[in-house]
Amino acid sequence: VGCSNPTCCSAACAADPFCCSQRWDVDCARLAAVACEVPVPANDTCATPTPLGIGQPVEFSTIRASSAGVPLPASCIGNTGPAMGPDVWFSYAGERRGTIVVATCGSAPDLRMVVYRGTCDMLQLGVCSSTSVICIPNTRPRVQFVANCGERYLIRVGGENEATAGSARISLTAAGPVCPEFCPADLNRDTAVNGDDLGILLGRWGALGGTGDLNGNGVV
Repeated sequence: VGCSNPTCCSAACAADPFCCSQRWDVDCARLAAVACEVPVPANDTCATPTPLGIGQPVEFSTIRASSAGVPLPASCIGNTGPAMGPDVWFSYAGERRGTIVVATCGSAPDLRMVVYRGTCDMLQLGVCSSTSVICIPNTRPRVQFVANCGERYLIRVGGENEATAGSARISLTAAGPVCPEFCPADLNRDTAVNGDDLGILLGRWGALGGTGDLNGNGVV
């Protein structure tokens, strides 16, 4: 994809003549984005994910995103190696119970997707994908997982390698029932506040935010 903004294009080519004399690639796009002061994505880190809602597609770009540096689980590496390119983060708050489908079908760049449970300081792998034949005409990531009411999930999306970045779209679909509102102290979302919840609270004592942060001050 070439540069559509003459000013940004000229600045990128001045910084790297290869962009105009040979080929416009992702590095050239990044140079242009910097020259035109395109902002770094607000959801560039695990700590600042963009919330996703069911049936509400979100357009995003990884052009100015950084790589989180969170190692990919061995089961997610596949044929494209262990490195994940520039990535951004999303979250899902468990508004529905049952199977949740997360898809980037129709996106231009080759992407990877990883869904985690837990918090940024204690990520637990849920599912991952780099291609799906269900995405037609291209094979972009599409995963599904079973969600629990009120449980928060972190969704990481990035290039298949460091040289892959661009604009994309992500969406959630679900057919399960809408979850009822829960008492904040019902940490395991089983509709009862008891010793099980106390165990979760004590197990996360001192952690930075997330499950168990009942007063919302950022510390359990």
